[in-house]
Amino acid sequence: MGRRRIAAVAMAVATFALCACSAPHPPKPADESVGRLDALSALWSFYKFQYIDAGRVVSLDEGDITTSEGQGYALLRAVWSEDAETFASVWDWTRRNLQVRGDHLFAWKWKGRVLDANSATDADTDVALALLLASRRFSKPEYEGEARAILADIWRLEVLELGEVAVPTAGDWTRRDRYPVVHVAYLAPYAYEEFASFDEEHPWSRVVDGSYRLLEWLYFDKQVAFPPEIVYADARAGTFSVEQPRSRSSSARFSYDAFPIFWRIALDERWNWRGNERLRARMLAPLRDAYSQSGALYDRYELDGTPRSKLEALPLYATAHALAQEEDPEFARRLREEKLENLWANAMAGRDTPYYLHNWLWFDAALDAGSTRTFDEPLVFLRSFDFDAFRSSFPLFSFVASLCLFAVARLAHGTRWQKLATAAFLAASIAVCVRYLAWRATSSLNFIEPLGPTISVALLAAEVYCFGSVVLLLVQVGFGAPRPRSAPAPAHDPPTNCMRKPEDC
Repeated sequence: MGRRRIAAVAMAVATFALCACSAPHPPKPADESVGRLDALSALWSFYKFQYIDAGRVVSLDEGDITTSEGQGYALLRAVWSEDAETFASVWDWTRRNLQVRGDHLFAWKWKGRVLDANSATDADTDVALALLLASRRFSKPEYEGEARAILADIWRLEVLELGEVAVPTAGDWTRRDRYPVVHVAYLAPYAYEEFASFDEEHPWSRVVDGSYRLLEWLYFDKQVAFPPEIVYADARAGTFSVEQPRSRSSSARFSYDAFPIFWRIALDERWNWRGNERLRARMLAPLRDAYSQSGALYDRYELDGTPRSKLEALPLYATAHALAQEEDPEFARRLREEKLENLWANAMAGRDTPYYLHNWLWFDAALDAGSTRTFDEPLVFLRSFDFDAFRSSFPLFSFVASLCLFAVARLAHGTRWQKLATAAFLAASIAVCVRYLAWRATSSLNFIEPLGPTISVALLAAEVYCFGSVVLLLVQVGFGAPRPRSAPAPAHDPPTNCMRKPEDC
C-alpha cells in the first residue's frame, strides 16, 4: 500500500472519530419534550377508546351521563391534538343531540334523551372556542359560521352587562334572577379575546375586563385565600356578593367547581401576556402555602384557607401546576415530581383516573408542551418544531466540518492532496450519517402508540438501507482514483466527417 493511500486511510479514520464523538448525546430536556408530546397523543388515543362512543363522551364514573361540558372538553382536546376526524364526530353528535333548545346553545345533561335543557356557559364557551380554532386548523370556514351563531346567543342569554364591564353568568337560567349566579371557574378571558378577534358585533373585551375585575375584587377587596365556586351579581348596583343576598346561610366555599380557574388564567397569560403578575401571584400563594403545610391540596377550603376536608383534590394539582408554570417554577416542579408524575403513570396505564381528572391532567400537560394553540400565531408553521431538541441533538461540528472539507476536496482536485481531502470529507459525512442513525435508534422510536413500534422501526430500517446502499456504492467505485485517459486516435485514421478521398484528408 502506497504512502498516500495509507495517509488517506489514516486521515479518514481520524476525521470519522473526531466528528462522531464531537457532540454530546441529547440532554434529557430535549427527550422529555418529545416524550410529553408522545404521552399527550397516547393519552388522547386512550381517552377516545375509553370515553367516546360515536361522538358522544360518556362519563363512566357518573352513571354514563353525557354533559355539554364533556363534549366541549373533547372538542378542545381534538383540535389541540389536530384530530379532524374525531372533532367532526364529536361536533356532529353534540349538534344533533344537545343543540335542541330552539337557540344555538346546548342542553347540559343527556342520557338517552335530554335530562336538563338548561345551558352551562362554560360548555357553550368551550364549544364556540373549539369551533373557531378548528376553522383555522382544519380550514373549515363552516365551523366559524357555527361559532358565530353560538356567540350571538351566549351574549344574548348568558352574558350580564354591569356598566362598563360584563361577566358570564352560570347559564341562561340565571340571568333573569334578581341576583344572577356567576361561576368563578367559568371565567375564560383567553376565549373572549379570541371571540373579539372575529366577532365585531359584540364587545367581548368588556367580558375580559369584567372577568379580571371580579377576580381582583375577590382577591384584593375581599382578601380571599381561595375563590368561592359561586358569586352573586347585583345587576342594578353593578356589584358582586360572595354570600347570597337576603339569605342567612353561609355556604361560600372553595371546592370542585372552582378548580379550573387557575388553568384558565394560566392559559390567558400564555396567549395574551396581560401582565397581571400581582393577581396571579396572589392566586398561587395560598395554594403553595397549603401544600407546604400539609403536603397535599384538599378538595374543600373555607375562603380564608382553612381546609374543610382531608380528601385530596387530584384535578387541582393539575390546574395549580398550570398556574405555577407561569409564576413559580420551583412549586411547579414539586407538584410534578411529587403528585403529577404518579397520576400520569396511572392515567397512561388506565388505572384510577376518573373522567374529570383525565381531562385536567391532559389540559395541564398540553399547556406545558405548548399544544394549547390559537392556530393564528405569527410563523405558525414553526410552532410545532422543537428548537431545543434540534439544537441539542444536531452535530453542528460534524456538519460544518463536512461542508468545509467538501470545499477543500474540490479545491484540491488534480493535486497530490486530493485523496487526503476526499477521504476526510467522506469520513466526516459518514460520521454525520452514523450519528443521525444512532439518534433515530435511541431517541426517536415510538413505543407508546399501538402501531408505533412497527411504523417507526420500519422507517428506521428504510433509512439504514439507504445509508448502506450509499456506502456500498462508495466501496465499489472508490474515491479519488484518476480517470483513465482515452487513447489518442491513430494518425492514419481519417476524420469521421471527411467527405473527400482518404488521401485528400
